[in-house]
Amino acid sequence: MGCEGEVIVEMTPTEAVSMLEKAWQENKRLRQENATITAERDALFVLTDRLTAERDALRAERDEARRMWCEAEAVGNCLSVDDMKRRARAEAKRREWDCYKEDGK
Repeated sequence: MGCEGEVIVEMTPTEAVSMLEKAWQENKRLRQENATITAERDALFVLTDRLTAERDALRAERDEARRMWCEAEAVGNCLSVDDMKRRARAEAKRREWDCYKEDGK
């Protein structure tokens, strides 16, 4: 630790200006790099949101198709709608399908 007014490094004014210019240029480069990375990150957030929505829609479509399959399998042997629903859920369980889950996820 130096005392106030103590010279730590001796350099000419030209060297000091050169060092400051280099530091300024590096700061500018880092700010530009940061802006690029931030834009890329934001684009990835948008893509992630879109892919998440697409995944959810595909899951819903898959689950609907599975429910239709299970109901078609169950309908021939049923006495009532409740019986058909019970058999359809049993068929889904037998196939280890989660298309009748309550929360939709």
